[in-house]
Amino acid sequence: MLATPAAQAQQDGTRDYDIVAQDLGTAITQVALRSGTQIIVADDLVRGRRAPALRGHYSVDAALAALLGGTGLRAVMVGSTLVIRRSDAPDQDAEGGDIIVTGTRIRGRGPVGSAVITIDRKAIDQSGYATVQQLVQSIPQNFGGGPNEAAPGGTLSQSASLNTARGSGVNLRGLGTGSTLVLLNGDRPALGGVTGVFADVSMIPLAAIARIEVVPDGASAIYGSDAVAGVVNVIPRLDFTGAETGFRIGTADGDYQEYGASQLLGTRWAGGRAMIAYGGSGGAASG
Repeated sequence: MLATPAAQAQQDGTRDYDIVAQDLGTAITQVALRSGTQIIVADDLVRGRRAPALRGHYSVDAALAALLGGTGLRAVMVGSTLVIRRSDAPDQDAEGGDIIVTGTRIRGRGPVGSAVITIDRKAIDQSGYATVQQLVQSIPQNFGGGPNEAAPGGTLSQSASLNTARGSGVNLRGLGTGSTLVLLNGDRPALGGVTGVFADVSMIPLAAIARIEVVPDGASAIYGSDAVAGVVNVIPRLDFTGAETGFRIGTADGDYQEYGASQLLGTRWAGGRAMIAYGGSGGAASG
């Protein structure tokens, strides 16, 4: 459970609280909203627990200490966030540790049934695919109709008529590319097609991808109406340094050959980093 404050705390860090005895998780949420402090607690730690009434002028630490008294739980500050954990839990990550939150704007329990499919760099190398669009098309939840490299502008299937550059979109569950949100490192990329109706993943070299994360179920409550079918997040290899050259060739019974080449360059400096990637592929029938 992630309790996000609606306003910042007062300068002295104290607030007046008037919280009735109630469920512990709800009481912690009210402290977060009142104090302006972000508080994270696992649902299983507070499930079935009751919090006493809290009335008076408290700092957020003192308020949580009063609520958690006798529960075997304590609050630990990690960065600017308070994390509720068991009293006997070690503190090795309390200093300088990272907290990764897959968030939701809905208070309470997180959404269920939305397991994330992750295709990491090792799986990409072992797949044998030459392009990002081939890799995405291999996802079971992805529908082959709509804009892709095999559907030129003359095809009238789910916005494929606007695919004049033979780009490739992602069409989860066959609901259309406009219902699948494609992100590039968590941000919406520029859209392709004549009128910008789909995100063209064919513009991303496969060699530049660290992993692809797919939420194959509806996530419009979190991301908006363009995520009705799901979300695909393409994460590039931003930490890559050095140079990497790749070349592949494949054949099918000697009648068809497919080939591809890629070049990746990356560097870092004190104020930032840069990566340049290029990839190309093609095929030809023999005889």
